[in-house]
Amino acid sequence: MRKLILAVASEPVLDDYREALIEQLGLKLYTQIIDMNVSSIWHTKVELVANCINMILNGQADFVVLASRTGNGLQVLANKNEHIRAAPIPRKEYVEEAAALDPNMCDVDSTFNDPQAASDLVVELLNTCKSLGR
Repeated sequence: MRKLILAVASEPVLDDYREALIEQLGLKLYTQIIDMNVSSIWHTKVELVANCINMILNGQADFVVLASRTGNGLQVLANKNEHIRAAPIPRKEYVEEAAALDPNMCDVDSTFNDPQAASDLVVELLNTCKSLGR
């Protein structure tokens, strides 16, 4: 079975949060994780999201996790691309709704979810998508 390739990106003010999220995801998933904030060149959030979109479209990542302070800030930028479905998952009750969007990205709310809780949301979203055959 091929290993899932997961990319993670965040708003610049969430560097510590993103690093902790990557660590938690690494403990819970059998996957390669790419830190987009350090592995891509960007100067604005728009450029960062564009790099994430390119990772998906070029097949370099299967799924991207965006971390923002609202749980939907970066996904709004991502959803401007017709080939991207970025689902907001600010809290647990949104996971099934997000999975129904057939997402290839998600945006977690760092205000309501510490990195461990956010990683649980991402794992649940990926498992829900998988159970739906996506």
